[in-house]
Amino acid sequence: MAFCGYSPRELKVIELHAKGLRPREIAEQIGCSRKVTYNYLWRVTQKTGIKNKAELMLWAIEVGLDQSLEGCARDAPYAPVSTPLGHTV
Repeated sequence: MAFCGYSPRELKVIELHAKGLRPREIAEQIGCSRKVTYNYLWRVTQKTGIKNKAELMLWAIEVGLDQSLEGCARDAPYAPVSTPLGHTV
C-alpha cells in the first residue's frame, strides 16, 4: 500500500511510533533530535486529521504501518484509507 503525500521519514516515524517507541527512541533510530521527531508526528496528525498520538498509533496499526516499510514504492498507485475519525487519506 502506498501512502502518497507522506515523506519516507514521516512514514518511518509513524512505523516506529506504531511499534511503541517513544519520540526519544525514534530520534535515536532515525538520527535526528527529539524535537524533529515531534515535528514529524505533528505533520502526520495534520495530514490525517487525527488529534492525538494514541489515535495515530491505532490508525498506523490498522493500515499496516507498524509492519516494516522496506520496499514501499513511493510511486505506487494511491490507496485511500480511513482514519479512526472517518477522514480519508
